[in-house]
Amino acid sequence: MTSKTGDVVIVRFPGAETTKTRTAVVLSSRLYHEYRPDAIIGLLTTKNGDSITPTNYVFKDWEVAGLHQPTAFHAYVVTVEKQILHSIGRLSERDRRGILMCVNQAISFDG
Repeated sequence: MTSKTGDVVIVRFPGAETTKTRTAVVLSSRLYHEYRPDAIIGLLTTKNGDSITPTNYVFKDWEVAGLHQPTAFHAYVVTVEKQILHSIGRLSERDRRGILMCVNQAISFDG
């Protein structure tokens, strides 16, 4: 099964100190997936205490996304091979918009 933009996935996520199984959201576009073997993903976390910054987003519809507890997106973005992604759900439209705002705040060519 091919992951799509907005899919919530399970992946072995590289961290600063270790690699472990984490949840993430697929950020890369359909066009990107058409030409590349990898996907751009962003880290999700259940440690929401640190989530109040312009580049983090606390999910409103975490259950709809296939998650088991309140979750936040952090603008910690990496690329991984598409074949290691396992989809568990999809973002709601309002969570998709919230994450898009965070990504736009974190990645800018305006300085």
